[in-house]
Amino acid sequence: MKATLLSTLVSLVFVTPSAHAWKPEVGEVPGEITTFEYVDGSALSLADLKGQPVLLYFGADWCIPCHKARPVVEKVAKANQSRGLKVIFLSNDDNRIRAKKQEEEKQMGARIAMPTMTACPPASCPGGVHDLGAFGKTYVLPTAVLLGADGTVKEKLERGEVISRGLEASVDHLLSR
Repeated sequence: MKATLLSTLVSLVFVTPSAHAWKPEVGEVPGEITTFEYVDGSALSLADLKGQPVLLYFGADWCIPCHKARPVVEKVAKANQSRGLKVIFLSNDDNRIRAKKQEEEKQMGARIAMPTMTACPPASCPGGVHDLGAFGKTYVLPTAVLLGADGTVKEKLERGEVISRGLEASVDHLLSR
């Protein structure tokens, strides 16, 4: 009985994926995010961002923990723009609010991407799009993915509290490499 229970627990620990087990993994070059585009309708291409450090922030207006993390992300974006950090906000909101996101992009000075109209026609995706094509999937919002200038994933931070406490140090570490 004890042996069965122990083997079951061990199996769960090693078989159950961790919060960070979704692709892309740290050290990998992610595939393209094919289900998102910039709010002006232009294509989002990770290949075009290669050569500079990038922060991809996945969030949504309907996501309560995202409200806590977003001001930190905006602060980090402004503070590190002169150091070459490129920040892309990937809004997992329904396309009904695309015009609002276009205004936010102008005020913020950072690019915002949303699900493509094909992936998420207005009023059809209240919970957003979590399948990002060749890039992988997001399972937790908010999530921050840091890419090095070489295009590889250097770090992933999930959940508002983790991002709020750790993003500044993570970006400093990324930019000092």
